[in-house]
Formats: sequence, C-alpha cells, structure tokens
Amino acid sequence: MKKIEAILQEVGKITLKFSRLEHLALEYISVLISGVDTVDNHMIFQNDSLDKKLENLKKLIHLKSNGHREEQQLETISKIKNFKNKRNLFIHGDWGNIENAIEYDFETISVIDTKTRYNQQLDNAKNITEKGWSPQRKINFTILDLKEIQNDIDLLNSELIDHINSNRNTNK
Repeated sequence: MKKIEAILQEVGKITLKFSRLEHLALEYISVLISGVDTVDNHMIFQNDSLDKKLENLKKLIHLKSNGHREEQQLETISKIKNFKNKRNLFIHGDWGNIENAIEYDFETISVIDTKTRYNQQLDNAKNITEKGWSPQRKINFTILDLKEIQNDIDLLNSELIDHINSNRNTNK
C-alpha cells in the first residue's frame, strides 16, 4: 500500500469516528430526556448542529444529573467543544487535489482551513495594535498525527458511552 493511501484511510477513520461522536451526543440527549434512546427524541434533535446538541446536553445535565457525576459529564462536553474546530476542519476543510497526493505518494496530507477569522493584536496596555481578517491556512498531517487525533476521538466517544450508560441506569 502506498503511504498516501494509508494516510487517506486514517482520514476516513477520523471522519467515521467524528460521525459516531455526533450520534452519541444525540443518544445522550435522548437518554437524559427519557432514560432511554427513543425515536421521538431523535426526530426532534437530529437536525441540530453539534454546537446546539452540546448546549442542549449542558442544560440537560444541569437539570437531570441531581449532582450525579455532573462535573465529569460537563467536562466531557467541554472537551468536545474544544475539539469542535478540529472536527470542522476534517469535515469542511479543503483537502485539495487528492489525485496529485496519490500520484506522488506524499508522506503528509494537507487541508486548508477555509474559515476566515477576525484577529486583533494587543500591546501590553491592551491597546489594539493590529487588526484584520486572517486568511485561510494550510495544515499538514502525518499518519502519526492522524492516529493521535483518532485516539482523542476514541476517548471522547468512550466518555460519552460511559455517561449514556450511567444516565440510562439512573433516569429510568
């Protein structure tokens, strides 16, 4: 197998694992609402963005946890929120001409973060010294980088599964 094909397999695995994370967030909402995973809850929340699902989870955790592992549950939601930009990069980033990468068998893969961001530079007195829009940026990943990201997603998914099971048992 070519190096780039192995890298592309890892990118695919990351995409699948992020998809699983979103489905687990939806299942978590459902379990917090009714103690079980129901079709009704999926119908109501399935089209919400990941951000909206995470905000709903925070509210439901405060409402339903009764102090039961509330801090750990909120910490997991916080970790997912912090990881969201990486998820968006993989799902919405511009991966460019994959055919060239395959032809030349690159050892890294590049994605362009197409999100334009507003930035401000401050001096020590907190005065704005520079401001403007940051252009797109190119980010390179090796196969080891991609495997590390997968491990991070696996940990988040495991935490979600743990919280779902814990709440399934306490919210019946």
